[in-house]
Amino acid sequence: MNEDAIYPCGDPIRQGDRVWWDDGGAVGYIHEIVDPSKCLDNYGIEEASVIIRINDPVNCAADLQTFAVPLKRLEDLGVWKLDEDECVIVDSVIGRARDLTGYSEVDASCSVLSPLVSGDRKSWRVCFYRNGQVLDSCFVQVPGSGSGLP
Repeated sequence: MNEDAIYPCGDPIRQGDRVWWDDGGAVGYIHEIVDPSKCLDNYGIEEASVIIRINDPVNCAADLQTFAVPLKRLEDLGVWKLDEDECVIVDSVIGRARDLTGYSEVDASCSVLSPLVSGDRKSWRVCFYRNGQVLDSCFVQVPGSGSGLP
């Protein structure tokens, strides 16, 4: 781990962390921390960065969708770590979406977009992928899922 890899709040960045990205527009995962001065395979990245994976990390490489964010630009680009309560809510949303669509973790990876708010309900969009192709998407409503979420 890069000791200098920290979120704007001061917490250390760890591989596998769940993050909001796009100013809270979607949930992603820290796939890798890249310090080009310490690794040979730096993907052409010239400054210390994180690789963010936009879909859940349980599936095959064919569904790997990533992008790089320089560490010094995390705050500018709207990337921050989900807290424990947000992780519980996201897990619930993914579980409900898998129940609605019938896609298990083996069948398809998924990505989660931040909720649309209507009254006291939030509707989260979950998209399912297999082999790089979108299979399906659905909206999951979660009543009163916390005012602290984006």
